[in-house]
Amino acid sequence: MDEIYGFSKIEYLVTFHSIIFGYIASVFLDGWGYLLRRRHLVKMDRYLLAFTYLVFTLMLIHWWNLYDRAEFIGLNLANFLTVLPYSILFYFMGTIAFARIDSSNYAKLSTVYFSHRLKLYSCLLLFIVYDFSVTIHEENHIFQMIGLAVCVAGIATPNRNVHKTLLALGLVSLLIIIFRNLLSPDHQFIYKTTNFSKVEHLTIFISMIYGYVITVFFVGWSNLLKTSKKNFSWTQFLWTVFAFLFLIDIWWGSWFRNTHVASTMLHFLLSLATPLLIFVICVLLFPLKEEKGDYLSHFLSNKKYVFGTFALLFLTQIILSFFFVETFEWENHLRTIGIGLSLISIRIHNVTYHRILVSVAFILLSLNLYNQFAV
Repeated sequence: MDEIYGFSKIEYLVTFHSIIFGYIASVFLDGWGYLLRRRHLVKMDRYLLAFTYLVFTLMLIHWWNLYDRAEFIGLNLANFLTVLPYSILFYFMGTIAFARIDSSNYAKLSTVYFSHRLKLYSCLLLFIVYDFSVTIHEENHIFQMIGLAVCVAGIATPNRNVHKTLLALGLVSLLIIIFRNLLSPDHQFIYKTTNFSKVEHLTIFISMIYGYVITVFFVGWSNLLKTSKKNFSWTQFLWTVFAFLFLIDIWWGSWFRNTHVASTMLHFLLSLATPLLIFVICVLLFPLKEEKGDYLSHFLSNKKYVFGTFALLFLTQIILSFFFVETFEWENHLRTIGIGLSLISIRIHNVTYHRILVSVAFILLSLNLYNQFAV
């Protein structure tokens, strides 16, 4: 029996893998979020940030390609288990990379990449070797060979200039893979043997990212409820509520983007830009649980980055509306206003202004929601 009330076995099994990949993605996001919150205390390890970005992008590309293996996953237990080593290796790389980010010895955090490069590149090497042996995309062998050379060189030498070259080579290789797919997209989204489409496959993972971002909001509010009254700030709290409602509004509207999300790998990757930017805003709005001080001071000290990210988020939505062939001109007008207000707000430190601004933000969001209901 391949389906139960329209729910296929492939959907059932792929959902399990998506939960694991969603958790692994949260390991990377947790690490980046911690470093972002501690940016004043931690000397950023640029090599580590570049390496983790490359591995995270590689994981997204792997999930894109995993759909082509979906039909085989449901054939037997062995095929189902074949995907698990990928998850394990990605998890090891994320865990090793961010294992010491919660250390009180911040000075040493800037050397994590080189102190753990043997473990990091060994895991990446195992990933590439395993993928080479079980891949169903033989056209990727050339990139796998490049990856093998990068890993061997990364293990062999600690020279910083060499590692700059290796990370640059890795980035170029991933960009070539993405744009190669853009130039020769595969529009066959549905297998003949199942009703499980590539749109569903990608949306499952995207929803996991949105779910994680929502979790960060809930954790932040949980800590907020435990704070003393003197440290509470309505201004900061209302901005977190606005960001959360904006996330819900975007999730509602993103349904129409599913028409194109599986068109090319670039469409899939760009669809993740929105939740990742809201994640950055969320991280900047909520302090770590162990951080001292009031929430208003935290908001004002981070407002430059908060509103800078808001401006980038609104701009991204405008660009994506054209990329995903949307016709919501009304929303783009509001987004343009949002960009202007965000850029102005970066330099204004007045608390009264920000209290008025968050009220204006809710009004504009309400107008957008009313317009959608009217349509």
